[in-house]
Amino acid sequence: MESRIKREARETVLDLIRIGIKVNLTARELTRLGIEIQAPTITAEQIADTRSKSGVSQEVFARLLGVTKSIVSQWERGERTPGGAAAVLLETMRRDPTLLSYRFAGSGTERKAAPGTARVAKAKTARKTARSKTLKAAGQPA
Repeated sequence: MESRIKREARETVLDLIRIGIKVNLTARELTRLGIEIQAPTITAEQIADTRSKSGVSQEVFARLLGVTKSIVSQWERGERTPGGAAAVLLETMRRDPTLLSYRFAGSGTERKAAPGTARVAKAKTARKTARSKTLKAAGQPA
């Protein structure tokens, strides 16, 4: 009985997260429900492919990400692995290589979008997709 209740609670929490309802659970509470936040993983080939699809050089890609060209080069050669926020951002950019295009001055998208505009909605969709894929990778229903 307890395992069925726990399973249903886990599914309910995941459904709430999936549809964008704020769930204020601690890491310990999520763990008790069997929900884990998977560390992002991205390969050197995926990084190079993402940069290529974004249509920019290593130097420009590095500036968009706030790292050095050398770091991007090392990531793409597999000599280093991005971690933390950089890895999450790169995973998100894999889903939408144009995600950071708003950072180009004169692109017509810089800092003009107000809450509720298409760009904000697109970013929210990308975050939800990333969350869903992370949960699927963790073996949790999406």
